[in-house]
Amino acid sequence: MCLTITGNILNGYEKNLTANLKMTDMVNKPPHYNQGGIECIRAIEASMTPEGFRAYLKGNIIKYLWRYEHKNGIEDLKKAQWYLARLRLLIEKQGENDAGLPTDKET
Repeated sequence: MCLTITGNILNGYEKNLTANLKMTDMVNKPPHYNQGGIECIRAIEASMTPEGFRAYLKGNIIKYLWRYEHKNGIEDLKKAQWYLARLRLLIEKQGENDAGLPTDKET
């Protein structure tokens, strides 16, 4: 038995696949990091000291910048940017930067 796929069926499948991929935000809300209503990043933060969590964020920034040319390109740059934004917000919330200097809000 031979299965013949017409161009219209294949094109429809590709369009649905592309639409589904676009709906899943693999940078900001990857579904594999949200199980049971708990986002993994929040569980990691809750398990660490503030200093440990900042180090974790910096490590991920470095990791994604290190590998972007060899693995996921722009997606890895977006992930590095996501971790950097998270680190920046955390430091602003704490009121100081890693060097102990005042943030922009305090100057």
